[in-house]
Amino acid sequence: MDARELWEKFSVWLIGLGWNLLSAGLIFLCGWWLAKLAAGLTRRAMGRGRTDPLVAGFIGSLVKALILLMAGVSAIAQLKINITSLVAALGAAGLTASFALQGSLSNFVSGVQIIFTKPFKKGDYLSFGGYEGTVKRIEILYTILATFDNKEVIVPNSKITGDVVVNFTTNGTRRLDLSYSVSYNADLQKGKDVLAALAEKDERVLKDPAPVIAVGELKDSGVTLVMKLWCRQEEYWNLYFAMQEAVKLGDLTVPLVQQVQESDGAVHDVIREEARREFLLQSVTRLLHHMSRIFQEQAPAPGKGIRFTDKKLRQKIREKKMAQGHKADDHEPEMSM
Repeated sequence: MDARELWEKFSVWLIGLGWNLLSAGLIFLCGWWLAKLAAGLTRRAMGRGRTDPLVAGFIGSLVKALILLMAGVSAIAQLKINITSLVAALGAAGLTASFALQGSLSNFVSGVQIIFTKPFKKGDYLSFGGYEGTVKRIEILYTILATFDNKEVIVPNSKITGDVVVNFTTNGTRRLDLSYSVSYNADLQKGKDVLAALAEKDERVLKDPAPVIAVGELKDSGVTLVMKLWCRQEEYWNLYFAMQEAVKLGDLTVPLVQQVQESDGAVHDVIREEARREFLLQSVTRLLHHMSRIFQEQAPAPGKGIRFTDKKLRQKIREKKMAQGHKADDHEPEMSM
């Protein structure tokens, strides 16, 4: 066999391999397109019924994965590779692959568990493991959340099933807990009345259960008034910001010392100059009032002096007068000052 015959055989093999590669690529691309189409049709078909959107999304993702797997096997077969030998090799490496894909298999099983147990649905606001957000969809391996600041959080399904999940949407209502610190010199009843009026004025605050306004804590910097309001779940943050602004514009006496969190994380006590002047003025006023009451209680009646009633002092005065030749009188005159 000369070089020409070798080249011809190599050329034929190379052309055949090229056609096989092209066919395999076309098969896989068609399978990819068909998988996306089938997944979309599955979601739409299930969405027309009463199927939960999360279930429809999960089944659609599963259908897409199965079609892609079939397309991959068909593409490999087009390359003239013995599928039986390939399956045997994969079976031999299955134990090693199971350890490598342990996390993925756990996420897949957890996704199936979420779909069948339905602990939450699409649109629910969840909190777990330091993450918070609204459920957008459940994939085969991950659950997608949308945070309040429009970030997308991709959470492994196994983390959801293995952690405590707080669902804020299930009951339809949420309780808004607010706390405000007022000065010790402030009228507590007036502060509670101000908060009650603000809660009564806002239509988003539910009447049942009724709002709770009470003294929550006594701190060094002031008295803490707590306000617990019930509202619909979708109005939670709107009511929160509205109440913060309304309380700021309301008639509440601020405490003397405020805790300020700076960018470096250190907490410093910042004393307002106006509050300090007001505090000093009130202290001086109370001191003067107290001294005035003392003077009024001890002051003698008009036209009268202070009478010395101490017996020893009166005896000394009589002895001194007798020594000077004066006659002691039992009725000593009053001495005025």
